[in-house]
Amino acid sequence: MKNKTISLKRLENSGALKAFASVSWITEQGEISIKSFRVIEGEGSGPWVGFPQIVYRKNGQTKYFDLLELSKGLKAELTKDILEEYENSKN
Repeated sequence: MKNKTISLKRLENSGALKAFASVSWITEQGEISIKSFRVIEGEGSGPWVGFPQIVYRKNGQTKYFDLLELSKGLKAELTKDILEEYENSKN
């Protein structure tokens, strides 16, 4: 995707949550930004990307509602780009 920018905020001492990311695109019509991507890395597993979602409780159960509906290809591209930015920010 052209004109894409990824901003990453690394976190210290936050357990498995390692960073928050935002992705912005500039188009002829203007700019769009999507915030609240999460980079998560547990013990013994590689990092992965959590996409923006709302967490709520209903009837005593925790529920998750995804804020984005993306094609498989776009989701894979965003995941790859965010993880590349995360790895590059370690240096």
